[in-house]
Amino acid sequence: MNRIALGTSAVLATVMGVIGAVTTFDEGTFAIGTVLIVLALGAVAIHAVLSPERYNHPRYTTNPFYRVWAALVPLLAVSTLVTYAFSPESAEQLGYWSGFAAVAVFAGAVVDHRTGVRPSGAER
Repeated sequence: MNRIALGTSAVLATVMGVIGAVTTFDEGTFAIGTVLIVLALGAVAIHAVLSPERYNHPRYTTNPFYRVWAALVPLLAVSTLVTYAFSPESAEQLGYWSGFAAVAVFAGAVVDHRTGVRPSGAER
């Protein structure tokens, strides 16, 4: 998987989650908290693409998870835009939940790789 495509998907998922959170939830502590959570997870995802050595070099090119993930994020974005034409409220929810879930799954995968592989390369 091309790291540029993966990074673009990570940024897109983060933006979807943030915009969805801002438009879905009323102003207040909960909205700020959800935006901060999405930004934190997005920062981990983007950092993992920019600095893979910090995460024990996740195998972006050989692991099918990353390919599927990078392909699904743009599809979720298109689905959100199409849904917006018919139901803006549903599109806001779809954008938030799909963006939040996408960055959470990706950040979890790279952090798991970081903690699951010892520096010597041996598995846990």
